[in-house]
Formats: sequence, structure tokens, C-alpha cells
Amino acid sequence: MDKSFYKSSVFFIDPQSLRNMAEYDYHLLANNKKDKIVFYCSQFYDFKPIENSNIQCKPIFKYTYKKNRLIKLLSYVFSYVIIAIHVLRYRPRAIHVQWFRIPAFDYRLIHLLKSLFKIKFIFTAHNILPHDTGDQYKKVFQKTYNIADAIIVHAESTKEELSNLFHIPKSRISVILHGLLHMNVDNEQLKAKEASFKEKYNTNGKIVFTSLGLQNQYKGSDIIVDVWSKTKELNSNPHCCLIIAGMNKGVDTTPLNTIDNAFVEERLISNEEFYYLMQLTDVYLLPYRKISQSGALLTAITFHTPVLVSQVGGIAEPLDIARIGWKMEKPDFQSLQEWLLYLVKHPQEIKDIKTASTEWGKVERHFNWSNISEATSRLYNSFA
Repeated sequence: MDKSFYKSSVFFIDPQSLRNMAEYDYHLLANNKKDKIVFYCSQFYDFKPIENSNIQCKPIFKYTYKKNRLIKLLSYVFSYVIIAIHVLRYRPRAIHVQWFRIPAFDYRLIHLLKSLFKIKFIFTAHNILPHDTGDQYKKVFQKTYNIADAIIVHAESTKEELSNLFHIPKSRISVILHGLLHMNVDNEQLKAKEASFKEKYNTNGKIVFTSLGLQNQYKGSDIIVDVWSKTKELNSNPHCCLIIAGMNKGVDTTPLNTIDNAFVEERLISNEEFYYLMQLTDVYLLPYRKISQSGALLTAITFHTPVLVSQVGGIAEPLDIARIGWKMEKPDFQSLQEWLLYLVKHPQEIKDIKTASTEWGKVERHFNWSNISEATSRLYNSFA
């Protein structure tokens, strides 16, 4: 272990560095050419190796797939004890945390390290509060935001919300975009499974609406089910179909069981199946009730897939940059129904947006990872 490297570095901590977060970490760190960073990540990190001499990876988090809750807890705590020892020995110039897995414990440990060693603490609020938890963690996140020297959010609207909700000075909140997410798939597996996918999802000549990944209330999955099941012009229309695929957390999809043009897969879908379905999609449905920024949206952009989004959080901001979809007035039954009925009557508009390379280029340039990494580096060095 190079002591001088650690002493002048930023400790970048992501206990959940898998799937989309692993890709986020990869792009943010691989594009940083200026700062020495120690990346404390999961042993199950599942994206590309970070080939950057300024980055040293320490895969110390082992808790993810442990089934016993006590062992899982102890494993997580032990990983942070190792980080605390490293802080004690090497005194990094800053600690940058991506997620709190056990908020009460995480806050207390970070607060202790800050108090003892006067180390700068940066927190990325990917979501202001954990999804589907109400006010359960509001107090501990109030304390966390109060002790943070800098808070990163991904949208201007999130900055306003965070400042208003927790009374945080805007000067301590930095808006740094979340870059685009590209699916990491095995092309051989994709080719091998394409025939079975085509047989399962018979969508030839149809407008394909999809909702992919985790299905739950905050994403508005229940609104999609409700509208499709109660609107004859949609569920009896042979020229369109709905595909809902992904793990289900509390959404009743049974009203779609008897509808011929609705397909529901309530299970974890593979990266290859997600990739295939995204390519198949004509309009990706994102009627979120609450969100800061959506990894699903940032993935859809890389496929040039038109999106129908609600105007909450920062999810609609890409549509202010370029015409890559449509904005719902509200995440409710009436608004979604009106837009779906409009879209099935205007297939050419969908095709025009899907093939508008100039518009997609604007968005891709806006969410460029090099610029995002440079902005993060400037924040690090503002504490120098």
C-alpha cells in the first residue's frame, strides 16, 4: 500500500457498486485524470475494470448476497471499520460517500471521523431520501446534510427541494449531472436468446409501450396498470401493446391477466432481456410520482428510445434540452390516459422522434461523462 498515495487522496465510498451504480462509478472515476482516488467498492462490482493510474480500487464490501441479516449487518459494519482504520492511518483530504446502506450507523461513523480528523465530507444525494420510506429516515438525513461540506445532486429541481426541505444553504449544494448509462451485455448470449425473445414478445407492426425494471408505486407502475386495464381504446387495440417486465414491489398487475395485448413478467430480467426489450420499445413509460433522476431514463437515451415522463424532480429536464419525448402534466390516471390515446393515434410522431439524430445528439453531449467528472474534480479541489 502506497502511503503517500492514500494521504493525498479522496476516499470514494460506494457500498452498492453493482449494476447501474457500478457503471456510474466507472465513468465518473475512469474520466478523472487529476485526482488520486481510493475507490472502496463491493467485491461484486460488475462493470468494466477501471484502468486509470489515479484510481486504486479496494473491493471490501462483502455484505450484498449474505442471507442471514445479522451476518449481513456485521459484514457491512466490519467493512466500514476497515475504512475508518484507513482514515486514521492516512488522513485523506476528503471522504466522498455515494450511498448510506444503514443510515443511522453510517451517519454516526462519518460524524465521528469528521470530528476527530477534520476531514471534508462530500455526499451524493442520488435521492434526497431512500425510496418508499416516507419520513422514516428524515431525521438522520437532516443530520447528514447538516454535517456535509458539500452535497451533490443531479438536477436543479433537486437542489431547490433539498434546500427547502432540510434548510440547507444552496452554497453547499452542487448540481453535477448524472451521465448516460449504457447496458453491459454479453452479445453472444443476446444473439442466442433473440429467437426466444421474438417468439415470446410478438410485437410486429405494433406500437410498443414498456415499463422495465423494478415496478412499484413511486415509479407510477400502478397508474400504468390502471389506465391500460380500464381503457378499451388501448387494451382492445390490435396496433399497440404494453410490456411490463421486472421485479414487482406491491403493484397489483392482475387486471392485465386477461388482456391479450398486455405482457407482464414479474421477475428479475437479465441484462440481455432488458437490452432486447429496450430496443423493441417505441415509448418508454416513466410516470414517476417522486424522483430526483432516473437511471432508466438515462439508459433509454442511449437507445434513442422516446420517453413519456412526469414532471417531477429532474426526470423531465432532458426534454428541455431536446425533443426526445413527451411530458405528462401530472402523474395520474387522466394525464397518462390522454397521452397514451394521443400517441396510439400519432405513430409517425413517435417514429420522427425516434430517428431525430440531431435531437439525441444534443442530449448525449449534455450528459457527457468527461464534463461530469471534471465538475466533480473541481468540487474536490475547492477544498484544497
